[in-house]
Amino acid sequence: MNRVLQALVLGGIWAMASHGETLVEVDFSAAKRPAEVAIPDRPGGRVKGALPEGWVDDSGWAQAWAEYSFGDEQGTRFLRTDVTRLDEGRVQLAVFPIADAPGDRLYRLSITCRNATGMPVEIGLRRRERPWSFYWSRQEKLSPNWETRNWEFRLPKNDMAMGIWINLGHVGTFDIAKLKLERFSDGDLVDEIKRKHPDGGPANLVRLSRFPLGLPTGWALDRANSDGDVAVAETAQGELAPALRLASPEPVTLRSSPVRIVYPVEPHRAALMVRGTGEWTLGVVGPGLKPVKQVFAATDSWNRVAVDFVPHLGNQFCQVVLSGTGELVFDRLQVGPASKDTGDYVAPAPCEVAVALAPGYDAGAARVVFADETPRIDLALTGAYANATVRWRVVDIFGQETNAGTIPAAARLSATDLPTRLGAFRFEACVERDGTAISPWDEVVWYRLHRPRYWGKDAPNSPFGTHTMSTTRHLVMAKAIGLNWTRLHDAGLEYFGWWNLETEKGKWRFFDREIRRYRTYGIKIFAELGTAPAWASYYPDTGRKEFGYFDKFFQPKDLADYANYVRTVCERYRGEIDAFDVWNEPWIHAWWGVAYDHEKGGRAGYVTSQQPQADFARLMQVAYETAHGVIPQATVMGFNSTTGTNTGDGHFSGSDWTRGVLAANGLAYCDGIDYHCYTNGGVGYPGDTVESGLAVAVGPIREQLGTVPKPVWMTEGSPLIYRMGNGLYDHLLPYPNRDDLMDSADRIARYTISMLANGVSRIFLYSMHAQGTFRLEPKQWNVFTTDEGALHPAGAAQSQVAWLLEDTAFAERIELAQGVYAYLFSGADRAVAALSSSPEFTPIAVPRGPGITGTDLFGNPLPADAQFTGHVVYLEAHSVAALRSALAR
Repeated sequence: MNRVLQALVLGGIWAMASHGETLVEVDFSAAKRPAEVAIPDRPGGRVKGALPEGWVDDSGWAQAWAEYSFGDEQGTRFLRTDVTRLDEGRVQLAVFPIADAPGDRLYRLSITCRNATGMPVEIGLRRRERPWSFYWSRQEKLSPNWETRNWEFRLPKNDMAMGIWINLGHVGTFDIAKLKLERFSDGDLVDEIKRKHPDGGPANLVRLSRFPLGLPTGWALDRANSDGDVAVAETAQGELAPALRLASPEPVTLRSSPVRIVYPVEPHRAALMVRGTGEWTLGVVGPGLKPVKQVFAATDSWNRVAVDFVPHLGNQFCQVVLSGTGELVFDRLQVGPASKDTGDYVAPAPCEVAVALAPGYDAGAARVVFADETPRIDLALTGAYANATVRWRVVDIFGQETNAGTIPAAARLSATDLPTRLGAFRFEACVERDGTAISPWDEVVWYRLHRPRYWGKDAPNSPFGTHTMSTTRHLVMAKAIGLNWTRLHDAGLEYFGWWNLETEKGKWRFFDREIRRYRTYGIKIFAELGTAPAWASYYPDTGRKEFGYFDKFFQPKDLADYANYVRTVCERYRGEIDAFDVWNEPWIHAWWGVAYDHEKGGRAGYVTSQQPQADFARLMQVAYETAHGVIPQATVMGFNSTTGTNTGDGHFSGSDWTRGVLAANGLAYCDGIDYHCYTNGGVGYPGDTVESGLAVAVGPIREQLGTVPKPVWMTEGSPLIYRMGNGLYDHLLPYPNRDDLMDSADRIARYTISMLANGVSRIFLYSMHAQGTFRLEPKQWNVFTTDEGALHPAGAAQSQVAWLLEDTAFAERIELAQGVYAYLFSGADRAVAALSSSPEFTPIAVPRGPGITGTDLFGNPLPADAQFTGHVVYLEAHSVAALRSALAR
């Protein structure tokens, strides 16, 4: 692939920064390396072994067991941390001293390592004394194979001595071969940048400046703006084409894909040609950038609007933001050094190619093509493309090229020779003349999935749910991957939360349009009966001046007011909503406060009541009796517990919380028990973190009654915390894409399978609304969406697990070999075996037999000689008996 042009357009600053101050440098394979020093004896022998001189174990405070040792494999010498047991806390490896920073400086931290734990590792620069907070840190999913990671960041002058900390929160081995920390002055980097770009860099840094096919990949409406029925972003028609038309009678925000900054040593400018109606704002945002904006009034004539911004060394990219109300048609986007802007548009290349999934698909808003539809990609060229050729190819989730071709250049083209398999695919194209690229590459990620069993209709008994805003693209996306429920917490809480509905006593406002949009798409609503307006809670007693996120969750003072809220929403939405959650995470003091400690401040300042579990049980009773009084068939869930095992200053463990609510007679006032389960631990085998977490959350009920007598719902959780990146994108991203796609997809399937096998009857994954701007770090809360809110390949795995397990019940689990398990599910006319494994297992041939069909994680047929190698695969048959027979072979 010829990517010379892209390198010219998108080249960064860090690859060439070679002259800096080295603060720490260790290469364990080098002839000169630190001496090995034995660790002094620790109480209980929890930590032992040897470390390099200057390195320390900082795990004495934790209930953690680890051994440090040195290894050598084929000439690569390394330090190994073997975490053998974790009851509480984490293993912390620290390196210091590090010279104080005299002022604002840029740093590069480089580590060559491998991580057999499979779990995210926290790495950063931290204070060595109280309050032990990080100056900078990252949670990273690192490879089990050797790799080198580099992080670049800016730090101010440090006010306390600092060191490098590596925190391991899971059992397993972590190996380090090299570690280097460098510090650069601005002068060092400016000189390097100017040598690399003596001409000051490109005048226009964007990949696509024209918009012949609507929103380009990576562009997105804000997560609160519903596309199509309220806000419209589409290709302008007629004489205005190929511009983009953005129209909304309500405030709307549109963000561009990332634009890489290659010459951050002078002011930059973002500019557009615009026409239309209404007042609008052009802005620029980005990591480390000071946001800027320029307000303008659109008119019937084309005008050029611009906004200047000042990047700093280390600012890798920016995004252009348009917001306003009315109708705006815009074209000819330019972002680049202000000194190169003459006031006239400069194209980023001789021509451009835009690619997009063709219109007309049932789930096209989510870039999904169902298996009974024929995929087509549209291409549109602008600029000087005479006598040129379009080169295109398709790449699948495994990074393999599946289809490719060339097409003579023309204004409009289509590609139809596309994959028929199921899964996630990236279509990418560029324009070439005489074998040389004359355009940037453009790309679109699209999906080929089963049409869900409940597409376009309700599925009230479905176990599959999520958290999503009421926006067309995300409701289509959720339904397309088999998600039939949504919980209104964070995503959608503003449509139902008391704090937002009755801001003044007796003065109500409602969000009927948003609520009914869920129902239009066949999404059942699990509505949170939570929050309290300031006038109805303990907030006024606290002396707080602001009303932030947690202030909405101060306890109601008068439960009669709360009952009136419950009655009001139940009466209004009777027939549309019949399932309710009571509050959110009251086991955390900040979500169940009655006072505030200003000395502690922040989240730690929220103080809960003297008997928080009993108080919550009373709230449950009011919600239960009031909701059932209006909707007799309502489902009101209770307890709202957690898998957390530690009771601390600001929270309760799941078992302590559940035990207290049970003792306050909470079981009498709910139709089921709900809890939250976030995990970075192993999933998909006996004794995994799903099973052990559930035991924490409902254990006291089992202990007292011998069973859990009511349904259990997991109403908020994820197995992907700090794991996800931005999916299959390549050319779009101005930074390396290290997203472990198969890991995310596999963990979604394992988590769901284990939940259902452990008796959890509804699963609400969090979250499909955690997007907005592009971020360098792995995502904490995203579960099915990339940074701009498009579908992530993990959604393709969800599609398959929902397709197979919808309308089935767990039957049994069979061990097939050491560490390999078959989870059997039975439906009315079919049966499914999901094969999963422990972290250590014996690879086996996938069992086969008469009438048995095998499919991979995404629904594609397995070859006859398929081996189980650790990723979930499925077997289907007409009955559980047939599966048992095949598995016994």
